Amino acid sequence: MNKKFLVLISTLAFILMIAPIVSPVEARLSSIMWLDPNYKGDDAYYGQSVNAYLVGTEAKALVTVYNDLGEKAYVTVRMQTDWEAANRTSTEIDKLIQPGQSHTFEVVVPIPTTVSNLVVHSYTIYISYYKSPGGDLIRTRAYYYSDLAVYSQDQADAQDYRTQVETWINAYSPTLYLFTMSAKAREFWIKGMTEKALGDRNYEYGDFENAKTHYELALNYTLESLKYDTETGQSFEDNLLGIMESLRSLFGLQGWSWIIAAIGFFFMGIGVVVYLVRRSKPTAPPATSP
Repeated sequence: MNKKFLVLISTLAFILMIAPIVSPVEARLSSIMWLDPNYKGDDAYYGQSVNAYLVGTEAKALVTVYNDLGEKAYVTVRMQTDWEAANRTSTEIDKLIQPGQSHTFEVVVPIPTTVSNLVVHSYTIYISYYKSPGGDLIRTRAYYYSDLAVYSQDQADAQDYRTQVETWINAYSPTLYLFTMSAKAREFWIKGMTEKALGDRNYEYGDFENAKTHYELALNYTLESLKYDTETGQSFEDNLLGIMESLRSLFGLQGWSWIIAAIGFFFMGIGVVVYLVRRSKPTAPPATSP
């Protein structure tokens, strides 16, 4: 028994030793990048990160293939989405890739108007390599992904409005801004945040039409708030300059006028701090009336 066991172990060791030598040339997928998607990132409705394209358009993917073995390979890339049976072939076929080198292939995928936007779509990338152009197939490797989304027009518009609102929100410090803005600006800001919250809820539930409406209102209210804040800041700047001019004239007085000047500088210092806070914020573009 011991002799048979040793023979078995020796045979397995020999097979494992020569396996890398007789393995076929292999082209490995190095990376995939979707070009110019309508939206790329976390999507609250799908609950994951997606690459999203508008229904009825076409998607383009760049697939980089790396030849990590010591022999040349002629490579072709194909992609199959879950909504069609046919494979989409890369614009280049039978591309020679030398050992240790890589090449990027482009695959164009048309998106019919019948494709659903209610689910995340999957796709499989096939990398085939040959001994020679048009020659015998050596091997095909498959890579599976599930992060492709197809947006309806309302869904795409909703994401666009939401992104704009969040960009403006992130440009401001909410706590500091609420303490320094005017009452009218604060009113519009709060209305904008309320509309955004409603839009978030509608979008998460798949009600893209109402989500679009709420996000659009949120954007208008936010821009209106920044508009009022900018106008108030300008008035504050004019008043501050007037105070400084008046204080300067006090230096010509004598006696008790220095006490008044000191008090004036104290309040002016507070005003300068508030003014600098306002001037540090970005200027909002004109807003449409909500």
